[in-house]
Amino acid sequence: MSVEQGHSLKEAYDQYLPRLKGEEQREGQQELNRFIQWCGRDRAISQLTPSEIAEYGESASIWGADSAKKLKPVKSFLTYLRERKLTSVSLAPHLKVSKAKKGSRRVYFKSAMERAELTAEGYANLQSRLEMLKEERINIIADIQRAMADKDFRENAPLDAAKERQGLIESSLRS
Repeated sequence: MSVEQGHSLKEAYDQYLPRLKGEEQREGQQELNRFIQWCGRDRAISQLTPSEIAEYGESASIWGADSAKKLKPVKSFLTYLRERKLTSVSLAPHLKVSKAKKGSRRVYFKSAMERAELTAEGYANLQSRLEMLKEERINIIADIQRAMADKDFRENAPLDAAKERQGLIESSLRS
């Protein structure tokens, strides 16, 4: 098993899940499902980026005080990916819960008022990111439909993850 083989997140998850026991398995399974749905089940592990993992960690801050606890199974899974050499980059250190700081809103507005210049290469990168987000938006809708077919809305982690990912994509498209 090497990075070149291009394993999907779902395949790695299926290999990792039997390693969990009891309560750890139940809680870990739910959070890992959310993470895998957020990234994309069929996505190759080699395509995951540290910035994307950090973005997931930041999005976890909406879960409240226990977000660090909820991210623990995901961090263990990312460590497992590195140990099995399924990824060339150690992704686990990038999974951090951001804590809201007092006065951070002020800094945000100040930096938003500054003028930024964009190179042609930067513009092209933004255009390609926009196209990718538009395509991903379509895939998320299909994921939501599959998750809703389960009919169990109380503990439907794939549905929650898909809706959360949809919200992040929509906010990225608006900004």
